[in-house]
Amino acid sequence: MADKLQIRRLKEDSVLKPFDCGDDDLNEFFLNDAKRYQKQRLAVTYFGGSESRTTFFFALKNDSLSANNTSKWNKLGRNIPKYP
Repeated sequence: MADKLQIRRLKEDSVLKPFDCGDDDLNEFFLNDAKRYQKQRLAVTYFGGSESRTTFFFALKNDSLSANNTSKWNKLGRNIPKYP
């Protein structure tokens, strides 16, 4: 019988198992920064996997772009239209 997929919300006392997606920045975020982001309410992270390793995670960042204030983005040379 196949194991059921379990998605767990990261908690301060969550034990993080090995994780490697091939991207050093993402690996480092999950293993070293995700709990701090959660504690500071910058992002909420969910993860899952087997008994021995984490196979996936995703983080929902608390952020937004305001249609009234795109000056930061326009400095990057992007043309962002303003909608009424």
